[in-house]
Amino acid sequence: MYVETRRDQTTYATASPLKRMADNLCLGLLLFLCVLWPIISSASRNEACLYDEDVATATGRNCTTNRLCSIEYDICKGSRECLCDGACGYRCISTRKTSYCKELPPPLNGSVEYSTGNQAFGSRASYDCDTGYLLSSEGTEQTCQGDGEWSIGETPQCLPQDEVCPRLASVNRTCYQACNVRLDCENKRQESCLCDGDCGMSCRPVYVSGYCPEVELNQGAVVVSMTTKRIVYTSVVTLGCKDRFEVEEGSVEIRCLIDRTWSGQPLRCRRKAIECPELYAPEHGSIQGRRFTYNSQVYLDCEDGYKLSGSEQRRCQGNKTWSGEETICRVITCPQPEAPLHGSKISPRYNLDAIVRFSCNQGYTLIGSRTARCTEEETWSQPTPECQADCIVLSTPEHGSYLRRYTANEVVEHGTVIEIVCSRWYSLNSDEEYTCTNGQWSFDAKCVATPCSKLPELLNGLIVYDPELVNQSLPTVPHETRATYTCLYGFELQGMHRKPQCYYGTWYYKTSEPVCSPKLCSQDNLEHGSVRYTKNNEEFNVRDQDPHHGVSRTFKCSRGYSLVSAKTEASVCVDGVWNTTLPACGPDSCSRPAVAASNVEVQSLGHGGTARVTCDQGLKPSVGNGGLHCHAGHWVPEGIMCISSDASSNVAYGRPASQSPRSDESNRQQASLAVDGDRTTDSEHGSCTTAGKSGRQVFWEVDLQATYRIEYVDIYSKRKPKLIGATVQVGYPDAARESYSQCGLTISSQMARGRQPRVRVDCNRELIAGQIIRIELQESDKLSLCEVEVFATGPIATCRIPHIAGMRQTLEGDGGVPLTNAQVPPGTGIAYNCETGYQHNGAVDNLCRGDGTWARQLPTCDAADCEVSDPFNGELDQRIRSIRHNSELAYSCNDGYEKENKVTRCELGELTPGPPKCVHQRCPFWALGLSNVMINNQELEPDAEGKVYIPHETAVYFSCKRGFELVNNNGNTPRCLMGELLDYTHVPACYAVRCRDPYLMHGSFRLIQGDRYEHGSTIRYECNPGYTLQDPAAEYSHCDDGTWSREIPPVCQSDEVPDAPVAAATCPTPSVPSALIYHRGQNIATAGFEIIFGNRDEIEVRCNTDFTVSGREAVTTTCWNGAWTPALPRCAVTYKRSCSRPGKITNVRQYGDDSIKLLDTPRTSFFHESTIMSRCQDPLKMKLVTGPLRTCNDGRWTGPVPVCLRALTSFSLPALDTTLHQFMANGTLLIYPGVGQLNVDCIVSSGYPVLEQSHSQERVPGGRGQKKYGVPAEGHSGTYICKKFGSPTAFHRLMIQVRAVSCSEPSPPLNSRRIGDDFRLTKSVSFKCNEGYDLIGERTIKCNLGKWLGEKPRCRARDCPEINMAHLDPNLRLTINGGNSPGSVVIFTCQSGFHRVGETRLTCQGGSWSLPFPTCEADVPDDTGPLLGPDDCNCEVWERCVANRNGPSTCHCIHPRQCDDVGQEQYCGSDGRTYTSICRMKAAGCLLDLDIQVVSNGPCPETTGDPNQPEEDTLYSDYASESSELSMDSALSPIPADGKDMPTAADRSVEGTTQGSSTSIQYCETCVALNLGTACQNSTHVFVGIPQKVEPAQPDSLNYSVNVVTTIKGYTHTQDITFLMQGTLDETNQCYCPRVTVGHDEYLFILRENSSASFPITNGFVGLWADHSATYNSTCNL
Repeated sequence: MYVETRRDQTTYATASPLKRMADNLCLGLLLFLCVLWPIISSASRNEACLYDEDVATATGRNCTTNRLCSIEYDICKGSRECLCDGACGYRCISTRKTSYCKELPPPLNGSVEYSTGNQAFGSRASYDCDTGYLLSSEGTEQTCQGDGEWSIGETPQCLPQDEVCPRLASVNRTCYQACNVRLDCENKRQESCLCDGDCGMSCRPVYVSGYCPEVELNQGAVVVSMTTKRIVYTSVVTLGCKDRFEVEEGSVEIRCLIDRTWSGQPLRCRRKAIECPELYAPEHGSIQGRRFTYNSQVYLDCEDGYKLSGSEQRRCQGNKTWSGEETICRVITCPQPEAPLHGSKISPRYNLDAIVRFSCNQGYTLIGSRTARCTEEETWSQPTPECQADCIVLSTPEHGSYLRRYTANEVVEHGTVIEIVCSRWYSLNSDEEYTCTNGQWSFDAKCVATPCSKLPELLNGLIVYDPELVNQSLPTVPHETRATYTCLYGFELQGMHRKPQCYYGTWYYKTSEPVCSPKLCSQDNLEHGSVRYTKNNEEFNVRDQDPHHGVSRTFKCSRGYSLVSAKTEASVCVDGVWNTTLPACGPDSCSRPAVAASNVEVQSLGHGGTARVTCDQGLKPSVGNGGLHCHAGHWVPEGIMCISSDASSNVAYGRPASQSPRSDESNRQQASLAVDGDRTTDSEHGSCTTAGKSGRQVFWEVDLQATYRIEYVDIYSKRKPKLIGATVQVGYPDAARESYSQCGLTISSQMARGRQPRVRVDCNRELIAGQIIRIELQESDKLSLCEVEVFATGPIATCRIPHIAGMRQTLEGDGGVPLTNAQVPPGTGIAYNCETGYQHNGAVDNLCRGDGTWARQLPTCDAADCEVSDPFNGELDQRIRSIRHNSELAYSCNDGYEKENKVTRCELGELTPGPPKCVHQRCPFWALGLSNVMINNQELEPDAEGKVYIPHETAVYFSCKRGFELVNNNGNTPRCLMGELLDYTHVPACYAVRCRDPYLMHGSFRLIQGDRYEHGSTIRYECNPGYTLQDPAAEYSHCDDGTWSREIPPVCQSDEVPDAPVAAATCPTPSVPSALIYHRGQNIATAGFEIIFGNRDEIEVRCNTDFTVSGREAVTTTCWNGAWTPALPRCAVTYKRSCSRPGKITNVRQYGDDSIKLLDTPRTSFFHESTIMSRCQDPLKMKLVTGPLRTCNDGRWTGPVPVCLRALTSFSLPALDTTLHQFMANGTLLIYPGVGQLNVDCIVSSGYPVLEQSHSQERVPGGRGQKKYGVPAEGHSGTYICKKFGSPTAFHRLMIQVRAVSCSEPSPPLNSRRIGDDFRLTKSVSFKCNEGYDLIGERTIKCNLGKWLGEKPRCRARDCPEINMAHLDPNLRLTINGGNSPGSVVIFTCQSGFHRVGETRLTCQGGSWSLPFPTCEADVPDDTGPLLGPDDCNCEVWERCVANRNGPSTCHCIHPRQCDDVGQEQYCGSDGRTYTSICRMKAAGCLLDLDIQVVSNGPCPETTGDPNQPEEDTLYSDYASESSELSMDSALSPIPADGKDMPTAADRSVEGTTQGSSTSIQYCETCVALNLGTACQNSTHVFVGIPQKVEPAQPDSLNYSVNVVTTIKGYTHTQDITFLMQGTLDETNQCYCPRVTVGHDEYLFILRENSSASFPITNGFVGLWADHSATYNSTCNL
């Protein structure tokens, strides 16, 4: 039986074998624990007790009585604990109630027993009958549940046993033990007294594990609980359904019966639909997603101005509830900002985008932002600014002035920096800026005599200032201070120095930086000794610097020498003098030598003395002939003794020696120091030699001058560890180094140990003989030897090993390095072995005799034959099995194949260069005449016939050497296949790259090398008579790869002194795009410097390739009076026809670029030289048999139409759908790494498939031709080849590239948000516009090969509703109507006698107006109430106080003319206009709802003296008492709208006449009177008419007629304009901006003050007339 527990749709199962094992192994309490262990180990307690509503309902349970709980979180209170309540799951159950369930009535003749002794929760009630009675039914046990009820069950009856179950007399089977009660049974643990049919009451084994079979669970069913730990008789199992399943039919509880079957029908479950309650959009929010089934998701969002609180995304869970928290949209509100200290704030509201304005009190400056905006984060966009106090300007300091015009007692703002300029020779007393900081100046400014910087500190010296400095910490010294340099004891001042003096910031009499150097002492060398220098108890290196004051020295003599006449061994340099003199080292005397068994005669014991040793009869000296000489306290040679006459002695003493490198003569002389008999190894002794590195080896050798049998070699060295790795080699003169024999072992670290300075190499066991003893060391720089002693016997006779062709001669039993021309001592055995490829003839070994001759005749080696066989794809010309040495093999190859090597020869038993081989036939390529051509980036190396050979299946790519360019008309890439070069149609050619034509003003040039001006050519510049090259080195220039070595030509300068310049009409050097310009046959277009041309100079303009001038390639023009006549031409592109879009091709996909398919692009044609790439529709199964590229050439596509055919083999990628992949334009399969599985199968119709790949990544082999590579990785990139075994032509290639290709993160369009954050290959993202915006374009874009396919959409704000004045206040006027499109602005004002309530400026934002429309309230007449002044409302001077009927009085703007503070002073406002008073500036800003500030005193620079600048009064004529009107009567001809270009200023010829006056008509680029910047610049043409003298026919009127004649490129347009102006005008400005709209013109006129119009002048100064109603599409038209 499987016991399943559920949690979050996860099922855990415990198999019965584990439980059965526990049954057999555990007893008692251990049995219970082992049975329970599988459940504990596989699921937590929560998982073993789950709430199943269906099961609880089926069993009649009421689970709502107790609270649902979890054992992981203690939420039960009081005496309640979280306990398992069966199908109700874990519930909070009271544990103190002993009568949780009511008492059960006992049956007649029976009783009820409770497992806990009471009716507490969980107690099990079981029925039992009295003796002689039997229960009427099985399964009598009931359990006390959490709802206070006992589990379902009926009270059984107790019937007499004799009636219910009598034992018959005759039974045909074996019966169990008879019983009346259970106590009668022997095995009470497993048996029970039960009715056993005709056997009657018997002890039946019913309490054994597995009494009933395992419960078979249908789909969706699960075991909820079981009354026993094992399946025994009477076990009750409660069944339930898994999540997302419900009960269909069957029993919820089943019982194990006495007949080993289960009661009831097995439970069947069916799937059920899980639905969550419907979710609604929050107030002021929206919801996306209308499905409420299991795992469905919804997305919630809030409107603009509201902030989302709770979950933005919720999911329907398995328990029919929504994940996350409730979503609420609350209003975005910022906290109330604080007003700055000494300032105020205006903040009418605090919701989203609300603006708070800050200002400071008079005398304070605002630091920070004047405004702040409430953001979506409910914070203000800017912190609260500060108000800092202003400062009063003080008087200028003495000897100084302010850089700008500041006057004493003037008030300046906080933060003002005044730059103080001191007089010459004076400087400011502080380096910081003189700054106004919150009412105080940063320091007390004074101009003092400029001080000097302190002089740099003097090392080992002092600087004394006179007078003495008061404050030593200051970095400067006062004016007129003197300085004196002094050095410390033991140091002296270098050079001559005067006393510097500071004078107004400059040190005078100061020449160079002084230096105090220590006084020097002499550096001496001690012969036969050494001198050690120290300073402060540390080593002093005299190689870097000389010894000086404070340095000490000590003396030490070498070994064998002692100090002579020295009072002390040390001295000190004091003030440049050593306190003691240098001592001397003298040699020591020798003691009398003592040599055993000899007579010693001593001549002298002093240094240089001699002695002689005479050995007794039968003995000889061990070194030399017995002569000795005394050297510095010891006898040389050392270690002499008397030895036996036949014993080994030191035979190297006094012999000639040499060492590496051999080229140095002094080096060879030094080599003999190692055989001079002096073993001294101390560092001061001079009897040692050092061999240097020669190649990779260092060596020393001695010639014994005869052959000796070497026994051992003693080596004395200063540094024995340096000998590690050295070897002793023994050989003969003129013999190869390989023939030397090594004596003993290589010197190891163990051999170099010990205090003795000697290393011994023992050769005795090898019986080595030779004449040259060589010590060598690999991979070292030096080899130091003090003495080498070679102990040997001899001399002896030797045998020479001769050279035998093909013979390998080695020492017998050795088999080591072959010996040739070497000498060996008597008794040496030689082994002979022929080399490979030779046959042996003669003796196989030999022996050297005592007389130096060989015991046997020398053998020979003859060359061997070669075995041969037929090559694959070919055969031998003769049926033979072998050929002789030096013979050639003759064979031939099948059709389509050729010999890999032309000649195959037998050499020493081996075929050279290898066995015969037939390979695919190469393609011969005729290379003669193809100079400078390269194939596959390699230069051509033709054979004797002029051919090069291209291997089979090789693509041929032609290129050129440097300095040459390729001309190749092969449409497709040629390819070699079985000896045939496919797609080779045209012979390539390489032409030398040309340099531009040279040019030399006042000179010429001559080609001295090469052809024309091509790569490799050289020219020589020559100046005309009277001129000379300015740089003689620039005489030659070399053309290299299209560029001259001197890009700028040299200059020929005149030899004459130039006269004074004479004015002449000259033309500058012309420049024509896409053209070359020639003057006198020389190219000047790229000369790199300006050339001046005089009158009548001609040039020729030659257009580049594919460019012409009206069909001509060259045009001549002449310089005349400073201009080119005719004008310089324009080289236009020669038209090349486009190609139409290619049609659809079967099984082919075509690409317009590397990533976009032709089917996905809307293009219908392609420009000249455009390319299209093609691939097969299914690259896994099809093969492109034509070239992939096609090019548009003047209206036609080059190359054949692409064709795809089914390949003989194909690929299959079974798991490709699990990856992110795309096919590229060239057929390569692009796969994103780390996603899915990469499995590649090779498929063939018949035969054996073979799958190969170019990478070496690990894979799991599948079946034949199948490989599994696992998760795709970049290492899997490469070429995959699917072959058919044994068929070289049946193959198919597939390129796979595994690369992390992603698209860049797309920023959402303005006013939108992006949905989706996966930008990998083939992934898509979508966009959603904010509230109030509509999406224009496609909502979704896809990542296609690293580029987003499709254009990002845009979000267009919805238009605002049009303003209907009929629905607004009748006294409200629409002053400026900017339309109802997003961002448009409208301005409202009230008519005279009314004032505005609400905002005057409204903006269209996201389909609605930013603020409510204002209203107008009537002003209270001044005579209806008390006279109100500005102070009654606390109004500004540019405001008036108006009393309201229904509320308190308010401040209203006055007209600028009502200001009474007009004076001579002028002010420049922040709006760019000049005002005559502050009141007028503020009143103007008040009327237009603008905060205009003073930029500077005086008129604005950009408007000074401009007659077109309107007076300030004209800006606000809406509020004036006078009315200005303009009337106009005119008949105008419309300008033809034929698409021609409108005229420029240079194209216009304008004339004008007036009645009674002369007039000038001027062309203007801007309508300056509009004060709209360049508003009219976008208009087609603009004129300003200014009458210079006005004489009206009547005092109050003037007819002004202007005739404007405009020539516009081919036609003339005439207009007669008549103006009728009322009033007297001294001067009039008009700005004429016509626009062509539906065949009519609209005209705009800008008038000066006191002009009139036929209707109210818009905005105070603009009059508009049109002969038809029309729509005005520009500011200028409006």
